[in-house]
Amino acid sequence: MSNMQSQTTAATDEFVIIGAGFGRTGTSSLREALNKLGFKCHHMTETFGKEDDQEKIIEVSNKKIAAKLTHNVQSFAAWDKIMASEQDVDDLCQTVFYDKTNKQQLVYRACVDFPMCLYYQELMRKYPNAKVILTVRDSAEKWYESVMGSIFPVAMQTLSRWQFRFSKLGTHHHVAKCIFSLPFDCDQHNKFETNKQFACDKYEEWNESVERYVKQQNRKLLVFNVKQGWAPLCKFLEIEKVPKEPFPHANDRSVAADFGQKMNILCGLMNVSLVVLSVGVAAYFSKKYYTQKKLQ
Repeated sequence: MSNMQSQTTAATDEFVIIGAGFGRTGTSSLREALNKLGFKCHHMTETFGKEDDQEKIIEVSNKKIAAKLTHNVQSFAAWDKIMASEQDVDDLCQTVFYDKTNKQQLVYRACVDFPMCLYYQELMRKYPNAKVILTVRDSAEKWYESVMGSIFPVAMQTLSRWQFRFSKLGTHHHVAKCIFSLPFDCDQHNKFETNKQFACDKYEEWNESVERYVKQQNRKLLVFNVKQGWAPLCKFLEIEKVPKEPFPHANDRSVAADFGQKMNILCGLMNVSLVVLSVGVAAYFSKKYYTQKKLQ
């Protein structure tokens, strides 16, 4: 066990850190830092390959999207009006944060990134002692460029109906779409892509609303740019011994882009397979038809 981890192992097994910053704000680097400090941290990438997690995220997100439309909530300042029910949050946390076989065993003590950042208010209600970290970029423009060069193309990937039905791509795709549907005025995906100012304004509005809400609830908040390194993070978490090693720099933009590229390739291969299969079936029945006709 490292010296960094030994500083936190004495703590009780409870959820202690809620990341409220959007994805592409240094959340991967923060996750690595928290892991090094002994706080096992959940991140969007933790859901890859976990169908139960993805389906629960989709289920709860769709309910919140429906509530947003029903109540015509346009501002993040009014998001407390569409908070998910305690039961839905309990089910979501149980599915995502706890061990699959031992339902009492908490696996993650922290979370960052999409989709859980979109539930920071609900998580604050569920975990009254947890601290909140709002990760930010140098500017809204930098954040937008990072999103457009990584996760947005994946969310907007066009899949055919049969690809949704017969592969796991549909689930991955649906989770990604929920991430953009929920905070960015629901179905205005094209507006996010074509109107940079709209997206940047939403980013700024989100950060302002998080700061305002957390302070209203008299909870502890750290507004954190990963460029600041260990010092402010350790001070916020009351960790006396600041690590000497460099603060993690996890550039997962390339990972997201690579995933999108692989998704494109896989979609193409599936389409080719469908064509080959269709041609094969047509050839088989055509041959069978003419064989029977000759016998007649």
